[in-house]
Amino acid sequence: MELLGLSLKDILKRSKKHFSTKCVMTIGMQMLDRLEKFHDEGFIHCDIKPDNILIGNYTNDNKAMNVLYLIDYGISQKYLSEDGKHHELKHRVAFKGNVIFSSKNAFAGKTLSRRDDIISLAYFLIFCINSK
Repeated sequence: MELLGLSLKDILKRSKKHFSTKCVMTIGMQMLDRLEKFHDEGFIHCDIKPDNILIGNYTNDNKAMNVLYLIDYGISQKYLSEDGKHHELKHRVAFKGNVIFSSKNAFAGKTLSRRDDIISLAYFLIFCINSK
């Protein structure tokens, strides 16, 4: 059985690029939960965007229709050192992420942290509400 279905980018295209406010709030709550669990492992995603959020394959399982998955950890990085301390803030770091959803810290060349994943998620949710 296929676990994952469409990306939210594909769903936005099919739904004429619009989600209801309730739907966006539900997406936001699930994605905050996914990010919190990922951050608890000591990593940041660095690439929150519609292509990297999938919804379960609802053609095979109606329950999966309401489950979101965060994928593509290719540019993810550890934000904690081996001794469990947060990496030091650095300047002039190479840009990581998606130009549309990245935080101003990414553009400023600062070391990314959990806050930047949350900022990217906020930009993504605003995009979902405003895309028509």
